[in-house]
Amino acid sequence: MEILFEISERNSLNLDSIEFATLLDELDNLSGFRKEFFIPKNEKNEEVIYLCGNSLGLQPKATRLYIENHLKKWENEGVEGHFSGFT
Repeated sequence: MEILFEISERNSLNLDSIEFATLLDELDNLSGFRKEFFIPKNEKNEEVIYLCGNSLGLQPKATRLYIENHLKKWENEGVEGHFSGFT
């Protein structure tokens, strides 16, 4: 929490401001991973905040490809395809 106070003071931003939240997003080294997931949208086609503790989380966009690749291995190699790893 201390680091958040330091960042807000250094940039003269209130902790509860949208500007502070935007700055934290810009400083986040992992923010580029966001584009790797499907994000649900509401009826207005706006992205929603996805919080569900009993879920697998957001679906990675690569999931379909991984599953199709594994099904192809199963098709071509039978049970042995399950042991040769995902590609």
